Amino acid sequence: PAPPMPPSRPAYTATPKPAPDKSALDKLAAAAVKTKASGDPKVDPTKRFDLASIDKLISHEKAQQVGATGAKLDPNSSLGAKDRNSAKLSPTLQAALNGWLDARFKQCWTMPLSLPDGDAYVAQVRVNFDRGGNLVGAPQLLNPPPDARWQADVTSVMAAVHACDPLRIPAIYAPYYEAWKMQTIHFDPKQTTG
Repeated sequence: PAPPMPPSRPAYTATPKPAPDKSALDKLAAAAVKTKASGDPKVDPTKRFDLASIDKLISHEKAQQVGATGAKLDPNSSLGAKDRNSAKLSPTLQAALNGWLDARFKQCWTMPLSLPDGDAYVAQVRVNFDRGGNLVGAPQLLNPPPDARWQADVTSVMAAVHACDPLRIPAIYAPYYEAWKMQTIHFDPKQTTG
């Protein structure tokens, strides 16, 4: 006996594509003609793909950009300019900067050999830096300790702030001066001792 034949498949028939919407095509063609007639130099269908022209056009457009207030955007804003157009840190980069600052100040901090019993005191010190990472003005203790027995800790914290001066900001954070020029550093003995 011969092997059974596979079932026959129906013949392939192409599904006709719907005809393009003539009114939409007419609108696009009319817009192209209108743009060409207005003499807009940005749209010229006779020109071929040219990277130099595209780069020139992008540079021109960037120079013409304005902010939401109508003020021309500062092309140097990525350098950390002092206006509202300065470079902004992404949340990831901000977290990395905060981690770097905490680690840097902990490296400079020598805690007292003994600390008072009870709840830990976490000193909070506000510091201001210039663009070179140098302290500007005196560090400010924001929360004096509730007990005079913590004075040795306060002294060590203030010494740590001065020991880290100048703060050598990594190059990746330098353009974001507005994000690090003023910081509140938390000195938690529990985080240092593990």
